[in-house]
Amino acid sequence: MLADTAYAIPPTGGRSSGHGGLFAAAPSLAATRPHRWAQAAFAYDPAAFARALPELLAVDRSLRGSSAYRYDLLEVARQAVADRSRTLLPQINAAYQARDLATFTKLTDSWIGHIKGLDALTGTDRGSMVGPWLQRARQAAGGPAEARQLEYEARKLITSWGESNTDLHDYAYREWSGVLRDYYAPRWAKLFDGLKEALRTGGAPPAFDWYAMAEAWSKDGRKYPTKPSGDTYTEASKTLRRLMGDSYDLRLALRPTGSLSGSAEVAASVTNTNYFAPMSGLTFDVSAPAGVEARPAGPEKGEIDPGATLEQSWTLHRTDALPEGTTQVAVEFTVGFDQAGQHLTRKATAVLPVAADGRVQLSDLPFTYSSNHDGIYAVARDTVTPGTPEGNGKPIRLDGTFYSKGLGTNANADVRFALNQGCQRFTTVVGIDDAMNHTADGDVIVRVFGDGRLLHETGVLRSGLATSGAEAVRLDVDVADVKELRLVVDQYDVNRWFDAVSFGVPTLTCTSPPATR
Repeated sequence: MLADTAYAIPPTGGRSSGHGGLFAAAPSLAATRPHRWAQAAFAYDPAAFARALPELLAVDRSLRGSSAYRYDLLEVARQAVADRSRTLLPQINAAYQARDLATFTKLTDSWIGHIKGLDALTGTDRGSMVGPWLQRARQAAGGPAEARQLEYEARKLITSWGESNTDLHDYAYREWSGVLRDYYAPRWAKLFDGLKEALRTGGAPPAFDWYAMAEAWSKDGRKYPTKPSGDTYTEASKTLRRLMGDSYDLRLALRPTGSLSGSAEVAASVTNTNYFAPMSGLTFDVSAPAGVEARPAGPEKGEIDPGATLEQSWTLHRTDALPEGTTQVAVEFTVGFDQAGQHLTRKATAVLPVAADGRVQLSDLPFTYSSNHDGIYAVARDTVTPGTPEGNGKPIRLDGTFYSKGLGTNANADVRFALNQGCQRFTTVVGIDDAMNHTADGDVIVRVFGDGRLLHETGVLRSGLATSGAEAVRLDVDVADVKELRLVVDQYDVNRWFDAVSFGVPTLTCTSPPATR
């Protein structure tokens, strides 16, 4: 298990970087790494790694007495909790974005509980305690004044590292007993308390000075134990129980394909983000509008293994009951699951265009010219642009809705089509794709040109964590007598790395449609 996961991380830039947790990161709902230079995404399968913890705990009692066993058990348990931080923080962020104070409180309590549990676990081993580190610093001094200075510097090394303007804050972070309880936990608690107050009042979140907190802890003369306490096996067992019983999300993603003519398909992938226990009580419900029938492609399953993904597909059939003039259909998928004695649900919506004479999808037309991300990638057809955290080829997703047809771009982008004066209207939903929901740094302006003349300009479209402008907008543009349609995506500020713009169901209504590819 370990050889195939933690010990198989491929080198990046000539070196392999381990997976740090997010507890040590400067508190932010958008955090993806413990410091700027750390690994930002999993380079191994965390579900496969997670299996090592119960296996280690299951060894025969006679083999648990060695220091080597206790060390390995502590490190695997510590890493399992660190990996959980990377799935828990997005849940916390989602609850905050949904303004769900109850869920936000429950999940943030779990976050702080994991930090405190990790502090108790690391306190069972002298090598994972901050006390001996600070003791060695003081012992190197020639007198009391120097001892205080050396301890201050030893504390700064594992927190701020330097001055307030350095990009090395938390560079030498340590998930050590003492640091976890008295430095990392209070930082996150301060953030969560501020965000809870913002949810209660509707006001803006307060600003935080994390460097000042680092300085305060570095100057704190509090003495820390130098001898371990507690039992590693006991604390690791508690860690596993905490991980098994945590509040996990069920990750639901849809992949709608095609246009609704005779039939189309929607595939749902359901991921159990609990790496330590199966997800049971799985139910599916599909709500389709009049004139659309959804038929499952196979039998539905009721359970998902720890960390596994289940895929279920439905074929959508058009019937005579579909109202005349319907241009697109929205189909809602609800997945239910059992957790902590409750049956919970997650919902997602798929939007598909309805095929008809005179309606054409831009993603089915040839480009007369195209440039995406300043030439780094090709414009994507019916998927999000390449190079996002979602991964190449993922469905277009705007405000939680999945689109079967569309264009995936990233600023700066320029896409052109020959209409030959045969079309009258251009409609679409456009915004920064949900693939960038983890950041507030995405911001673009989208412009529509016809024969070089500006037909429409959006306001600033922003990514998920922005306080305004993060919703996709609907465009309805008159393109009568236009020979060339041009879509332009321009970055709004100096940063374009988070400007992934998707066009959902970009449709031309034409009396003389252009030829498709």
